Amino acid sequence: MIVFVIFVCTHAAHAQQKLSDGTDGGSFVANADAILELASKQKGLLHARVALVASNSPAPLSAHVAGMMVYNTENRNDVVAGIYYNNGAKWVLASAGSASNITYDPSTYLLSFTDVSGQPVSVDFKQVVKAHETVTTLVKNPNGTFTYKNEVGAEVTIDPGMVNVTHANGVYTFKDAEGNALATIDVNANQLNYDNSASGLQANSVQEAIDEIVSRLAADHINIIETDVNYMAKTNDAVILGDASTRDITIVLPTPTSANKGKKYTIKKEDTNEDGYVHVVGNISGVVSGLYTALPYSGWDLVSDGVSWRIVNKF
Repeated sequence: MIVFVIFVCTHAAHAQQKLSDGTDGGSFVANADAILELASKQKGLLHARVALVASNSPAPLSAHVAGMMVYNTENRNDVVAGIYYNNGAKWVLASAGSASNITYDPSTYLLSFTDVSGQPVSVDFKQVVKAHETVTTLVKNPNGTFTYKNEVGAEVTIDPGMVNVTHANGVYTFKDAEGNALATIDVNANQLNYDNSASGLQANSVQEAIDEIVSRLAADHINIIETDVNYMAKTNDAVILGDASTRDITIVLPTPTSANKGKKYTIKKEDTNEDGYVHVVGNISGVVSGLYTALPYSGWDLVSDGVSWRIVNKF
């Protein structure tokens, strides 16, 4: 009898395990490919809470361990609160694939954010403008006059002895001795032409380029919405969780345009009522009357191609 007990205990120590609170309705046999399976419709997995220092530091662990997962509670250096996994060399934020911690310093023209891999990124708009600016010239002539050539190549000759220069609100005005305006130079960002041929931006001025970049990064920032009523998806929404436990609900996608091309929505039915439907409508490719699901925790990933919404994943 003692030998039998030892054999059973030894066998169990090497067996697959399934932990369940009985709410999932499944069997008590673990998945064949899993060493450990957790099953519940009412409870989740609570990760260990630690205070990470930086993505390249293993602390508070003693070393980087590939596959380790924790919930970080701190916002410092290049780490933010959230679930991280370790790839053996650094901590990586488990995110939906978008930028976070977006900040802009107008005094230095520096835009900073944390990319999808948890790495800090900085964009110096002064360098961006310098790389894409349209060149204007002011050349001194042998006779003492100056020739100014604007962005479109038009030239104006300026005689310092006959010209009065005033400056207001970023605009330089050149007038002759009689007060007639000879030329104006507007150095405001919204008046400086921007070459968008290589950047992929729609902007035609430096100010429009800055606004478009900030807008795109802000739009990619993760925004999770929970709703139990009909809902119109907004530009900065990323994940929409529909609760149809008490009624059917409809989620309306915005019209796909070139401005939101590449925009992604994840829409999921977040309840267990199989009699309640989540209905998604919009210009969805290949779908006439919209998408429907009553299956708990099911849904879709949809991406705009500028003309319609395409289903890139169904779960």
